This record gives sequence, structure tokens and C-alpha cells, in this order.
Amino acid sequence: MARSVQFQGYLPVTMVENTAAGRWAGSVQLVGDASQIALIDVVGDADLYVDSSFDPMTGTVLLSNIATVDYENFTRDGKTPALSVLLRVFFKDGTMGYSDSCWTFGVSDVDDTPPTALAFSSGGQVVPGAIGATIGRLAVTDPDSSGPFTYTIGAEDAWMYEVVNDTLKLRDGMSVAISDGPYRAINIEVSDGHQSAAFRLDIRVESPAPETAVLDVLDPWEHKAGFSYKSAGVVWAERGAWEVVRLEHYGSELTDVIMKDGSQIWLPKLDRLEFLNGALDMRADGGAVLANILYQTILGRPTDAPTLWQLSQRLDAKTYNKDQLATTLLNSQEYKIH
Repeated sequence: MARSVQFQGYLPVTMVENTAAGRWAGSVQLVGDASQIALIDVVGDADLYVDSSFDPMTGTVLLSNIATVDYENFTRDGKTPALSVLLRVFFKDGTMGYSDSCWTFGVSDVDDTPPTALAFSSGGQVVPGAIGATIGRLAVTDPDSSGPFTYTIGAEDAWMYEVVNDTLKLRDGMSVAISDGPYRAINIEVSDGHQSAAFRLDIRVESPAPETAVLDVLDPWEHKAGFSYKSAGVVWAERGAWEVVRLEHYGSELTDVIMKDGSQIWLPKLDRLEFLNGALDMRADGGAVLANILYQTILGRPTDAPTLWQLSQRLDAKTYNKDQLATTLLNSQEYKIH
């Protein structure tokens, strides 16, 4: 069983982080016969940073640091910034003991770390043409300081931007152009008063609000340019398919039909579109939709109306399939030039 060995004395209550080896020291005194002791060393969580030197003539144990301590290592791991020293005593008779006291000292912080990140805590965007606009509030990450921080904008941008009370804004009379978007990057140096670091900050340049487009989609009760509902999901056109100049699908929800006389009809999601000389299957797996999708994907354009009519009839009749059509398009002269 390990013995309990009595010591008297105190160690410094703190060790400042980054203290050079040998610049922190303390001593304790053995109570008892020092001639019986062969060696004393340090255990506990301070053993990586503190070593001991035992004087058998006086019974004094000198303790000094052999490595520097980093305060941020403790806070980063959520630990209390403190270390404890326990002495382990080896006796000449082969037995071992431990000090009856454990000495704990704190690790104090110094500002040795620059800011590590800069971001917007709010905002971060600006509208083109907005003169002197507020862009957003800045947030600094600094493991050694809570501020206040000072900001220096790079020389290439300082004429246009400024930071006021931790908020980035355009200077009076300044604005950004739409051509600066979608992001405008500036360089800002942040200082906590002791250390500094430079960061790139991206400002989002917002596009002006687009005008709302209103499409006049054929309603169930309407009769427009010869088109009307025959039943739910089926539209009847009192016209021939040869009059169609363009028929283009927009997803599965909208179809744009342009006629030779200039009339334009927007159709909602349908199952079938019937003409005087035949019908088009408008379902997602119908021939008309498949043909248009392949043309858009491979050639980058919609199918012309006569070709769409012919292909849709063949695809719906199962005399031609999408793989054959895709192969034909990929081997076409138009695709090779495109």
C-alpha cells in the first residue's frame, strides 16, 4: 500500500500561458527524513508541463515548468484552465508513496490569438443603386477577446465602404451596380487591440425584383382562338395541326401553343389535345412530351410543329421509341455542329 508523505509549502496560484520553460517555479518542503528518499517526480495533469528536482540534503522539492501552456486548449475543450501537481515519492527500500497534498494553480490568459473569423450576423446583402445603403452587422470570432474590434477595409475598397459601430455600409453617395453581382468580395482587417487578421467578406448583390408575369391560361369555360375544353383533361381545337407553328412544354404543368395566325394559347396540364386531323397525348409519358424533352435536352431547342406531330404519332403508336429518337438526334448533323 502506498504511503502518504507530508510536505509543506505553496506553489504560485497561476501560470501565465506561453510562459517560457524555467520561468515559473515554486518549492515545497518534505516533512520527515529526506535520507530515506531516492526520487520524487510529478504526477497529475500537470506532469507534462512541470518537473521536480529533489535536494536530499535539505528535503526541498523545486518545481518548475518544462513546457509552455496554452490557455485556449482548455477553453476549446470546455475544461477549467487549471493544473494540479501531485508528488510521487520513491523510497530507497523499494516502496512508494504520494504527497498528502495536491497543489492546484490556474492558467491565466493573455491575448496571443488573432481573430479567427469574420461574418455577417445580420444582413449581408445590398440592392443595386441603393446609395449609402446599410449592408449588414459584422460578427467577429476571437478566442482571446470579446472586443471592441477595429476594422480596416482594404485600400481598393475603402473609398466605397466603411464600418460604423460594427456595421458595414456603403459610404455616402456610393452604390453598387447589378454588374457587381451576384457577389462582391471585399477585404477587411480586424484587430482586437493586440492581434489582427485579414478576412475576405462576400456581399450578396441582390437582383432587382422581377416583374410578375401573368399567363392567360385557358379556363374550362373559355373558348379561345378555336380551343376549348371537351372534357376534364382534354382540349378540343377546331383547327388542324398544320396550323401550329410552335408547341412547347414548360415542365409538366404548362404548354405554349403558337398558331400561324399569331394567336397564342397557354394550356394547363392535360391528358390530350385534339385537332381536326388527329390528337396529341399530352401526358408526361406521351409522345409529344417525350419528343420535346429529347429535342430540348440533345439539341437545345423545342421541336418544330410538323416534326412534333409526326414523332408524337409514331411514339404513341409504339412504332418508334424514345431510345431510337435519342440515337437519331445524337447522330444528326445538327447535334454534331451544335
